[in-house]
Amino acid sequence: MEEMESMSDPNPSLESDEQNDFFPSSEFELGPELDGRTHLIDDSGHVSKLVHRFYFVKHWPTDPYSISLIKKKESVIEKMNQDIREMNERMEEKLSERNHICFRLEHLRHWQREWRNCMDRKGKILNQLHVALDDLCFVSHSPTTTSNKTCFMGELDNHMLNSLMLHGNKNFAEEKQILRNVNIQERDGASFKSLEMLKETVI
Repeated sequence: MEEMESMSDPNPSLESDEQNDFFPSSEFELGPELDGRTHLIDDSGHVSKLVHRFYFVKHWPTDPYSISLIKKKESVIEKMNQDIREMNERMEEKLSERNHICFRLEHLRHWQREWRNCMDRKGKILNQLHVALDDLCFVSHSPTTTSNKTCFMGELDNHMLNSLMLHGNKNFAEEKQILRNVNIQERDGASFKSLEMLKETVI
C-alpha cells in the first residue's frame, strides 16, 4: 500500500494538478464512483491526508488488422492444443500396447520355466531307466546267468531289447514294471519260453 499510495496535504490546487497529471481529461472521465481521492479520518474527526487511487484501463483494439491477427493467433493456439491432445492419446495407446506386450512376455517366460522343469523331470526319469537297463545288461552277461540264456529258443539281443524299450509305445511306468518283472524272474531262476514272448511283453 505504501508504494501505491501517495500522501499530500489537502490543497485544492495540488489536487487539481495531480488529477490532471494522472487522469488526463482527453482519455479518462471520472465519475463520482471513480473519484481517485479517498479521505482518511483519524479519531478526532480531522482529515489527516489524502490517498489517490489509480485505475488502469485496457483498450480493446479496433483496428481490423489487429483483430484478424488476434484471431489467427487464437487459431494457432487451438491447433497446438489439438495436436497436444492427439499426442497424449497416441501416447496412452502406446503405453497400453507396451503393458499388454509385457504381460504376454511374462506369461511366455512362465511357461518356458515350466517346460524346462518338465524336461528336467523327464530327463531324470530317463537317466534312471538307462541305469536300470545297464543293470539288466550286466546281469544278462554275468556267468551266473549263463545257464538261463540256454533256455531261450533264440539268442537274446541286448541292443534290440534296448531299442524296444526306448522306442516302444509303453510309457515310463510300464517300462519300470517290465524291468521289475525281469529282475524278479531272473532272481527266481525262471526264464522266458521264447524270444517272441519277450518281444510281446516289451511291446
